[in-house]
Amino acid sequence: MPTFFKKVLIVDDNKTDRWQLRKSIVNTELVEEIIEAENGMEALNMLTTIPKKERVLPDLIFLDLDMPVLSGMEFLNAFGQVMNLRENNCRIIITCSDYDYAEKKLVYNHHFVVGYFQKPLNENIILQLKDQMRHSNVS
Repeated sequence: MPTFFKKVLIVDDNKTDRWQLRKSIVNTELVEEIIEAENGMEALNMLTTIPKKERVLPDLIFLDLDMPVLSGMEFLNAFGQVMNLRENNCRIIITCSDYDYAEKKLVYNHHFVVGYFQKPLNENIILQLKDQMRHSNVS
C-alpha cells in the first residue's frame, strides 16, 4: 500500500506520546517522512526559518495543545498569521490528554484544523483519518 502523505510533523512535549504516535503512523503507512518537535516554538521555527522558495510544509501536523514554551493554541494562532501569507495545504490534527468541548470549538475556528482527538491515537484512528482525508481529497 503506498504512503498517503510526503511529510508529517508531530509536535508534542511528551517523548513517549511522540514515540507512540510515530509507531502508529509508521504501521499504517501514512507517510514517507516523519519529523518531530518538542513544543510549538520549535515547530514554528522549523516551518518558518527555511526560505519561502525552498519551504515545503508538512502535509499534516499532529499538534498537542498542552505544551510549555509555546502551547498548541498559541502555535495555531501564530501558524494562522504566518501561513496566511501564502498558499498552504497543511492540515492540523489536534491531540490532547483531556477532551474539552470548549477547547474543541476554539480550535475548529482555524480552517486548517481537521481533527481533534484524545491521546493516544492508535492505528485504527490513524487509518480512519487516512480514509477520511482520502475521500475529502476526491470530492
